[in-house]
Amino acid sequence: MMRPIHAAYAAILDTYLGYFPDEAAAVAPLRRRLALPDDPHDRAAMAGHITGSGIILAPDGRVLLIFHEALGRWLQPGGHVDPGEWAWEGVLREMQEETGAAAARIIPWCDDPRIPLDINIHPIPARPSRGEGTHLHFDFQYLVRLDGPLADRGPAGEIGQVRWFTPGADDAELACVAAALAKRPR
Repeated sequence: MMRPIHAAYAAILDTYLGYFPDEAAAVAPLRRRLALPDDPHDRAAMAGHITGSGIILAPDGRVLLIFHEALGRWLQPGGHVDPGEWAWEGVLREMQEETGAAAARIIPWCDDPRIPLDINIHPIPARPSRGEGTHLHFDFQYLVRLDGPLADRGPAGEIGQVRWFTPGADDAELACVAAALAKRPR
């Protein structure tokens, strides 16, 4: 029998696939991960863990990205889900921490705001200095709005610049969110 947290995420995944049925094969690793008995948020779990990120949209269509210093590239803000949080709660916390915004809120794109716009599964390289082997991130990506002024930089040592990018003009930098921005739910 599934633990409640696993069952809740499995239900979210089922709803997500109702909108995006063509992604069933792509998200199959998440389904297998949810069949394991340990906490799917546990960042020590080298079978992979659920993370959350936000696609932050300005009213004019620009997208906010942060420069991730450890990975050396522009990414949407986000990160690990803390104990006791759900993916969507972790996203809101990470948005504030990494951008300096006073508040963040999810922009629901369907009837259930817990359903991410995209689930991006990607490998994370080993970081022996942190005792981490290669593993997967099951990244729940949500549309987000921020309130208040933004910082010029994120937390020292992790996040560099915080900058807006324009679709069409900055597509190379926006590759990290291109799949989500192109989504058309059924």
